[in-house]
Amino acid sequence: MSTFDQYKPKAAPVKDDTLISDFHPSRFLTVEDFTERWHITEKTFTIARVAWEETTPNNRDIDPTTNKPRIVMQAVLYFKTSRGEYPRGYLIKNKVDNESLKTATGAKRAGELIGKRILIEINIHRKKEVLRISPLPPLSDPTPPQTARPTAGNDGKSEPPAPSATTDETDEERSQYTQEYDETSDADSGL
Repeated sequence: MSTFDQYKPKAAPVKDDTLISDFHPSRFLTVEDFTERWHITEKTFTIARVAWEETTPNNRDIDPTTNKPRIVMQAVLYFKTSRGEYPRGYLIKNKVDNESLKTATGAKRAGELIGKRILIEINIHRKKEVLRISPLPPLSDPTPPQTARPTAGNDGKSEPPAPSATTDETDEERSQYTQEYDETSDADSGL
């Protein structure tokens, strides 16, 4: 046996149905998971846990003390599946997601998020598809939180929750789709 054969790297064929985005997998949920892997535009998830994780939001933001990209701790939501917990979480990247999470769940503290259901949907930001948390609670949630709140200047009357601007479906269609998807696709998609 030659020296070359001893150090030959191990190799395995790539399955034909492997997504190209899986060549460099992401730590977090991506638009491609929704569009290419599951063929959906929105999904209701149940939060299993919340964790702080190190991220590098911008590779061009250099830390002057280390001369490396700045590392930031950001919150990540992990979700329950029929087999435990999905391995990739949802990164809370901005204030929009943070506010939507509070509005959709009614939670004020991280511990209150465990077991809550949220809707994550594809949205457009700067002409690019992105994942966003819907500010509305999922329609299949039996006890949606109170989202109306008094505002100044309207004599203490409650302001109705903002409508979802990212869907053309009626509430009935969305409810039917969510129920059908929750019942049939968890086993198929690994969620």
